[in-house]
Amino acid sequence: MDILFAYSEIILQRIYLAALGFIALVSFIAMVSPAWFRRIESCLNRTVDTSKIQEIMDHPIDTDRYLRRHTRLIGVSALSVAVLLASFLV
Repeated sequence: MDILFAYSEIILQRIYLAALGFIALVSFIAMVSPAWFRRIESCLNRTVDTSKIQEIMDHPIDTDRYLRRHTRLIGVSALSVAVLLASFLV
């Protein structure tokens, strides 16, 4: 477990250093050449239209009709999952 923690800590440090390097590079470009920075910004600045996704996600799903018909099956499933998760914690 300690080895996994050490590896994850090393990976997080590398991600942190890469993010800091990227921020430093972008800051340097912004200071040295604002025109070049505007050109890069115009290429990378994209908007995502989420209206179609929202239309799909806004439709309600009627789960009560299924849940009311199969209450015993759902109860047994929920109880068995709870016992399984509790066995991992003990």
